[in-house]
Amino acid sequence: MTSGRALIRTHCLLLLSLFLAPGAGPPAPRLEDDKISAFFKRHTRLLRERRFAELQALYSPDFCSSDFQADRARMMTIWERLADSTVVDSAPMVCSTAQARGFHAVTTCQEVKSRRTTNADGGDIWCLTYVLDAKDQEPRIVSIYEADEDKLARIDAEQRIYRAEPLSYELRWPDGLLPIPCSSSTFVDRLVLLDPARGAQISLTLFDPSLIGSTEQLLRLDLRSSRCVDCSFLSAPEAFAVEPGWSATLAELELEDPGPEQESGRCGVGHYLGCIYSSPDGRSLFAAELTAPEDTYLAARGGWLEVARSIRLLESENRDEPLISRLLRGDPSGQAVHGSKYDDARMPVTIDIPPGWSVEPLLRTLLTEVRLRPSREDSTILLLRCYPPHSQIDDPEQMLERAAEHVCRAFCCREYLKKNPQIFAKGPLSLPFSGSQATRLSIDVQCDNGVRQRHVLIGWTQGDFRMQLQLVPGNDGARSVRWLEEILPAIHPRD
Repeated sequence: MTSGRALIRTHCLLLLSLFLAPGAGPPAPRLEDDKISAFFKRHTRLLRERRFAELQALYSPDFCSSDFQADRARMMTIWERLADSTVVDSAPMVCSTAQARGFHAVTTCQEVKSRRTTNADGGDIWCLTYVLDAKDQEPRIVSIYEADEDKLARIDAEQRIYRAEPLSYELRWPDGLLPIPCSSSTFVDRLVLLDPARGAQISLTLFDPSLIGSTEQLLRLDLRSSRCVDCSFLSAPEAFAVEPGWSATLAELELEDPGPEQESGRCGVGHYLGCIYSSPDGRSLFAAELTAPEDTYLAARGGWLEVARSIRLLESENRDEPLISRLLRGDPSGQAVHGSKYDDARMPVTIDIPPGWSVEPLLRTLLTEVRLRPSREDSTILLLRCYPPHSQIDDPEQMLERAAEHVCRAFCCREYLKKNPQIFAKGPLSLPFSGSQATRLSIDVQCDNGVRQRHVLIGWTQGDFRMQLQLVPGNDGARSVRWLEEILPAIHPRD
């Protein structure tokens, strides 16, 4: 897209969105509870009897699940694998329903048992939210999300309020959106507001970023590290007005069309993407993302802006207490710093914090992560990660190469120079605290402004846990590596 077209489209977005609003129209059809129950009993029976052709008929041809990265055909493959490995004895229990414009969000929970267990063993509870199109005589499933049953109490569908008291915030949404109580395995919190009539989705996440930077830097970092390496900005990221004292950045992009080899399963990506990153305390981040096709993006845009502006912190006894302090107070990691010692019972190691260093526990769900900073004058960061037994982790070489490129693009480069940077190993490395062997990977990168950085990743096994120590170099990139020599002797195996 040329810069002139981008400018024209940006002006259209700003002007037309003021006039586009949902039409009233006739009342949308609503499914009765008994019809919903009968629908899911049939769904379970067809799955149990492996009648996948009939099961597929319950799904819309336009079905798309971003959580499962699946279109209708791929979803049938997922169900077939589930039927091979598990036993589903009973129909799911319907926990909650919400409806908007003829679509219903139905959250169900169901017990599934592995075929390797005995009949006496209990199964796992699997909660899903199905989005049903009820405009025709027979409802059809248009999407599925992994659900968190505990979040249902936070949703007031009638008042259109999501109130997360354990996390000290709330938000509101306009009429016509369906709230989805999504599982938030990689975030502190996640809520999806679906506009199925327009094929649009607003995703609201709360997270604690690993790196430190402005909302614009962190937004650029996440865009580069996800699906937007080749996106075209409709306009440069700009400040966004939210609550007084907050910082926020807005960006809108046109997504590149995936190639034919990438199209399978990549449904629901949306042609346009809007991102708003806002922070009430300079650390914790709310990310509001809108994905929508080009022809409905303008109509969905107003609701996205309204949701982003509606986020409010709940009243606290200490009005000046940052949100991150409230969140850490209720998390095990927030109790792990004891003077000059870091001791989190979930990790197989402890840290004697060297003089001048700071340690900051990060809010995580699938792993334990700690941010170490050697001094205020040097922006170098070291990230110590602990993966629990049997957890899946990325290939270390790919992880290091991605991290180096993304950090450079977001923090120090106008243009990242791909001069075939090669991962090189210095190791095996003998760890000073245990004598066990570790793998040390390094990569040198360069920007067009002459900045050079060396990124390092050290990985080892500690008992049943897998550990990683990642160096993200700061403003003195050439000398940042020396901090590794200082922090490694400060890590000790737990007694």
